[in-house]
Amino acid sequence: TDSFSNFEVDLEGELGDLEWAEQHIFDGADEMFREIDEDGSGEVAQEEAIEWLGQFEYFDDEALAIFRRIDKNGDGAWTLEEFREGYRDFISRLSLQSAILTRRKHDDILNQLGFDPHSLLLYTQELVR
Repeated sequence: TDSFSNFEVDLEGELGDLEWAEQHIFDGADEMFREIDEDGSGEVAQEEAIEWLGQFEYFDDEALAIFRRIDKNGDGAWTLEEFREGYRDFISRLSLQSAILTRRKHDDILNQLGFDPHSLLLYTQELVR
């Protein structure tokens, strides 16, 4: 495989790019979890989560929907593992949205310059082969 398709290159025992990114995502999730878990119980109760989400101007029904989406086992509390998974999904969605917006902006610029983005993409792919 070529270097562009292999992101998990492990140089001299260091974490590959994907492992490094996931660990940093987990570091952020762990820190945030500790902030939300005000009583230090190791779980975030529904009330704690909804109060925390309120600071981001979510309505109670929106906060409850977010809480339930992350509470995979439905026990009424987030564990660290559930929160990590929810946080990673959120970051992934943000990255995807950013990529889509970047692509649309790129296509708009090409259109303004008189290029067909699809034709240009096919041409570029042929050059890379």
